[in-house]
Amino acid sequence: KQWYQRRVAITAGGNVFLLSRTDYKTVDLENEETIKIEFDGNQRLKNTIIESLPVLQKTALLFSLGADTKELIRMKVEELGNRIWKIALISAGAGAVPLPGFSLVVDISLIERERAFQKKQLGIDESSLNKKAELLSMIKDDLITAIKKKKVPTATLR
Repeated sequence: KQWYQRRVAITAGGNVFLLSRTDYKTVDLENEETIKIEFDGNQRLKNTIIESLPVLQKTALLFSLGADTKELIRMKVEELGNRIWKIALISAGAGAVPLPGFSLVVDISLIERERAFQKKQLGIDESSLNKKAELLSMIKDDLITAIKKKKVPTATLR
């Protein structure tokens, strides 16, 4: 893999992405040793595409992807943080309306919608956790406990 990447990089003169249907493959060797071959080209290509896009397209693409790797989660958290000032601006606009309680109702609504949106984007909403637990043949509460203790292998959450 490394030889191929160096060889193609020299001739292509740029980024080389070796793509695969899976992120890794376990191979049993003849001497009863097992090795794990990782294919990081898929994720590197995805990250390169995301980073090369203009702001609005980057945001749209990020929010359309699942939170399945640490790097994507980091990018999503950064992008979600960039939304906060917009929510604050809407809240300030609602505070300017001279109706008693209007600002409070708008603020509660904004906070609840943003909370639900962020949980969905990070894959920690009810439906996402239920799907992951079902894929792993686990009970949802056990999955949450395992995630908090970091005892779920990252490869199984992809």
